[in-house]
Amino acid sequence: MDFTRKTKWTLGLVIFLLSLLEPLSASVNSISASTTEEISVHVGLIVDRQSWVGKVVDSCISMAISDFYDRNRHNWTKLVLHNRDSEGDPLLLLSHDDPSRTEVIATIVEAFGWRTVILIYEDNDSARQILSNVITSFEETDVRLAQHIALLVLSTDEEIIQQLKMLKDLQTSVSVVHMSPILASRLFLNAKPLGMISQGYAWITTGVITNFMNSMDPPVIESMQGVVGFKHHMPASKELRRFATRWKSKNLNEDQNLQEMELNVYGIWSYDMVQALATAAERVMTRQSDKVHKETR
Repeated sequence: MDFTRKTKWTLGLVIFLLSLLEPLSASVNSISASTTEEISVHVGLIVDRQSWVGKVVDSCISMAISDFYDRNRHNWTKLVLHNRDSEGDPLLLLSHDDPSRTEVIATIVEAFGWRTVILIYEDNDSARQILSNVITSFEETDVRLAQHIALLVLSTDEEIIQQLKMLKDLQTSVSVVHMSPILASRLFLNAKPLGMISQGYAWITTGVITNFMNSMDPPVIESMQGVVGFKHHMPASKELRRFATRWKSKNLNEDQNLQEMELNVYGIWSYDMVQALATAAERVMTRQSDKVHKETR
């Protein structure tokens, strides 16, 4: 199944090969003698199982493995996952919006005639990239980045309110927000009582936030009424609907904690990524085996 051809690093997920070419090449000679032996391709998986993204990604990867080998029972290779829980390690939050999305934001801001913008972002390893993308995109328009405000995921409500009041005093009404859904929820819950989610203010959120709107609590969604958000679009299809139904049925039976969660784009990307990896491993094995057979004739 290929919901999208775009494979990305996903929030809370780092997936990498522990060993691929070595075990494959080492096993080619034995395969030439017996094609019934299954070759294990070891893959390291690091995912934050305590986060919304991690739970969905983990479940989609499990389904991807199961679905792929149910359809390809005679493969020579099989992915063997080595799982590790990152336990919320911020160094693993590698996802950021790509430059094309910051260009869209800059274009929207310019179209409305806004001339100055403030960027509010979560201070982590991905912040440097999004800040660079925003600055570059705005430089290509007549929009000026007046200031950028960094918040920590551990920031208290008092600290968030202090930053919001400073923002209010700047009299710059347009803000672009790029941060984790949890921190964004607290930002908007504190901004609404200050009268900052109202006429005269414009808020724009990146996909890191908007992709998880379905998983946010009703008070958070209420506090974000009027906020403009950008998210990745998944074209509707019968295949996608069937997968979403299967995912919900399977995972609600296994983990009641997933009851409040919705399948998201990161889970779908993870599913496609694992399927692509399993396909690549099999193709590499097939090519190496064919090469050995030709050389031994």
